[in-house]
Amino acid sequence: MDMNKLITLGIATGILVSSSSLYAAPMAIPHTFSSGAAAVAAEVNDNFTAVKNGVDANAARIAQLEGKVAALENLLAKVSLLTVNGQPTLRFTGINV
Repeated sequence: MDMNKLITLGIATGILVSSSSLYAAPMAIPHTFSSGAAAVAAEVNDNFTAVKNGVDANAARIAQLEGKVAALENLLAKVSLLTVNGQPTLRFTGINV
């Protein structure tokens, strides 16, 4: 693995690990049903609503994470690896360090 990829991987990992939106939230289903028992429509609908709310919450987390990834890609575009006096050197362009 070349140094650019290694640096990119390290920066990306640091940002993503520090993100609290990396996991799907637990989903509580309000009603369970037994084989042979009649299902009440309102309870079935409650379960579907719970699943929909969980999916919507996860979609919001994914959108937030996609925004963070886009921001990271923009930052990484400003970093390059050079060799100066035989030593690997990072060059930052347009960034205050």
